[in-house]
Amino acid sequence: MSFLLAFGVYSQTLNKRDYTKTLNDTVVPNHESVLDSILNHYFSNSQNNADSILKNQINNSIDRIDSIEPNQLKDLIQDYSGKVGIGYQYGLLTGYIDTTSSSAMNVLTSRADMEVTTLGIPINFSYNYSSFRNPLGVNNYIRASVNLEKYKQLKAIQRDELKKKLDSKISQTTESRDQLKGKLGYSEILLQRVKTEIEKKERELEQQAKDSLMASKNQGKEIIGDSLANHSSKTDSLQMEYKQKKTELEKYKKLYDSLQNTYSRIINTYEKLDGLIHQYEDKKDVIDNYNANGLKTLGGNWLKNVTKLDVGLTYPSTTGLTQNSVPIKGIDFENQKGNWYLAVTAGITMNNLMVTNDVIQNKLINSKNLFNQFDYQSIRQKRFLTQIKTGWGTKEGTHAFIGVRYTNKAVIPTEVIDTTTINPSAGIEIDLRYKPTFIKGSTIDLIYGKTSDTHLDNGIIKPPFTTLFSSSRTHTGLLKIGQSIPKFRTYLSGAMRWIDPHADMASLGVLQPNNLRYELQSKHAILNNLDLGFTYRKDRNNIDNKLDSTIQLQMFGGNFTGKASENILFFGNYNYLTQQTKRIASSSKMTDNYTYTMGITAMYSIDEYKNAATLLYNEYKITSLQGEGLYKNYEFQHLTRFENGQNKFSVGVFKMSEVGANMKKAVIIGNEWVIKREKYQLTLGMKISYSKEYGDDLGGKIEITRMFSKHLQWNFKAEKFIKGNFYSSYDPNRFANVPYTIITQLNYIMK
Repeated sequence: MSFLLAFGVYSQTLNKRDYTKTLNDTVVPNHESVLDSILNHYFSNSQNNADSILKNQINNSIDRIDSIEPNQLKDLIQDYSGKVGIGYQYGLLTGYIDTTSSSAMNVLTSRADMEVTTLGIPINFSYNYSSFRNPLGVNNYIRASVNLEKYKQLKAIQRDELKKKLDSKISQTTESRDQLKGKLGYSEILLQRVKTEIEKKERELEQQAKDSLMASKNQGKEIIGDSLANHSSKTDSLQMEYKQKKTELEKYKKLYDSLQNTYSRIINTYEKLDGLIHQYEDKKDVIDNYNANGLKTLGGNWLKNVTKLDVGLTYPSTTGLTQNSVPIKGIDFENQKGNWYLAVTAGITMNNLMVTNDVIQNKLINSKNLFNQFDYQSIRQKRFLTQIKTGWGTKEGTHAFIGVRYTNKAVIPTEVIDTTTINPSAGIEIDLRYKPTFIKGSTIDLIYGKTSDTHLDNGIIKPPFTTLFSSSRTHTGLLKIGQSIPKFRTYLSGAMRWIDPHADMASLGVLQPNNLRYELQSKHAILNNLDLGFTYRKDRNNIDNKLDSTIQLQMFGGNFTGKASENILFFGNYNYLTQQTKRIASSSKMTDNYTYTMGITAMYSIDEYKNAATLLYNEYKITSLQGEGLYKNYEFQHLTRFENGQNKFSVGVFKMSEVGANMKKAVIIGNEWVIKREKYQLTLGMKISYSKEYGDDLGGKIEITRMFSKHLQWNFKAEKFIKGNFYSSYDPNRFANVPYTIITQLNYIMK
């Protein structure tokens, strides 16, 4: 576009007058000096330079269309974070049970928890290994789970970035096109001026030729004597003037041809830029129609419909009868394509009932959890479980699903759990949910299922799919209605669930057969700073009345949370349970149990120090196979946060009374100080216990976390337990010998 440079030289003299008017006023036939300036400037730049300027309009300032599309398959590992480490534990280990010895335990551990983005897919990967395996609890496992929420977020971010890039390219291209559009108008006017000038020069040249010829004839008649020299001089002058005008005409013609050629290239470039804009707009429309995870990635065409993909330890939902799931080592896959839902589960079932260091929770392990009619013991046996569930709708919305389950080992009623007789089992379940549009906030769930009959027929195993559709009492069902009332900030629900006596629970988690339940629940946000909840539940077994006793439970419960002010929080819950056992051949028995908790927290600041003071009270009355127990705990906690650490002070009273024993009481005072620095964190703690029954005791802990480098972290913890705490009741024999624990861990931090 060298001719445009010529325009620029001349345009500096226009004194900001009207653009079109300036051209009309200045580029006129009589201004040969101006046109000569344009000529000289134009031809002072090479033709190649003009071509390169035009090409740069497309190639240099604008990326190709293909470069806009992301390519996530370029790198195998694109991002990673998390940690992996090895550790060693010694002493009284509160996370393990070993009834064969009372000496110190030695456990080697290794664990990892990381997220790796590979081929555009974020995957959460974790594992845990312990050299000592618990009889209870999932302590050895491997788990890989596609982080679909983050996957969708990454795709949404990528889509937004792509749209921004396209918008930028559209803006750049439009600006370049508009610049050329102005230059096109400018060059059209100039071409017209040059053409007019050429026509003018042609007429002048033609007239000059006629005038020269006429002058020659006239002068030929007038030639006399010494006028011959004067005649020759005039003739030569006319010829020179003619040649000069002819030369100027040729210049203008060459200029016109050159400008016309450049003008054609400008039009061609303009059309290309206009085409690019349309291509960008079309691609933007396509991106707008993408799903949040619809861009190019490994499996992008099918992964965009996946809602769950876990491999290793996973928690599939095998039934709609309960929120509790059966942990398995295998695969759990869910896919939602439009209104079509598909779920596939396959793996080995596991026991996920973790032990705790809380004497109250561990007491429940010795009995059936009567609050939910769970059976803790029936899930110890490993089984292969597979399920396929499919249908119309979405999990949270209106749907109609049907599922089929199969396991190679059933829970055989009234027989020894670990029997050598293996009886496979099958189940089918229809899951219906309706959310009517004419009643906002309403949900109706109806679930019906049936399992095969696992009873042995004279020692003969029945084919599971034969008894699945028999008349055996193996039905399951749930009817639940929920209603949200936004005006009163209230949610109400009611449910009825039944499980027939011979239904197989192997594929349904830890539910018990032969159970009927009624349940009412409500949640209320009656004030901006107060939330309330209420529950009523009634359970009974022996629904076919074939047992010699019937257990009936009723539970009333409530909870509340709220704020008295911005700095004062309070909370509490209460549950009261009655258990009535009616026997045919003997008298009935009634027991009552309850749990309740209350607490209040006040937050305040002194200078730059932030403080929180909390009062807690807990009381439990629990009946188990070992008898009744009453447990009370009063505690005061005070937390102060510093710029580089914190201090936590606590004082509490723990009381415990069991059948056949006197009330045991312990007063425990403790303080824990945490110091945080750039490369390490130090925790120092001390506890003192005063008790007539247990005796006075002194304990404490030290914990160090040290960063040796950006990636290498070391943790060490040593703790001495005190008498009168939960630990002394948790494992008394080992506590008497080894009332301490030592734990060390070396981690590699991935950033």
